[in-house]
Amino acid sequence: MKIGLGLPISDPAGLLSWARRADTGPFSTLGLLDRLVFDNPEPLVALAALAGATERIRVQTEVLLAPLRQTPLPAKQIATLARTSGSRRTLGIGIGIGGREYDFLAVRADIRRHGRVLDAQMARAAPAVGGRGVW
Repeated sequence: MKIGLGLPISDPAGLLSWARRADTGPFSTLGLLDRLVFDNPEPLVALAALAGATERIRVQTEVLLAPLRQTPLPAKQIATLARTSGSRRTLGIGIGIGGREYDFLAVRADIRRHGRVLDAQMARAAPAVGGRGVW
């Protein structure tokens, strides 16, 4: 059985310590959630740092709210994370429902279209990173 660890977002400075300890333990993955308006670290940037501080454990988004972003930048970030981590990344993406309204307001995105936006992003993501499927 594989067991992942959702990291605490209340102590961004302690994330590297958590990651290093988890890397020597029974955990298979480290995960970070994605919220724009909360005081949490941006997951793709933080996961890159965590991957660099570990050797074995996978890193994953829980879940990346893709419709809040323009497609090319996160596609490039995800591809870079895959390459620099030795493909130790797992991508969880979603549309963001239930209590995510403030995240959509922050970027002036229409929450009523988030499903269609995600569908379009998934279609565009592979060409944005040289034909590799990263989403």
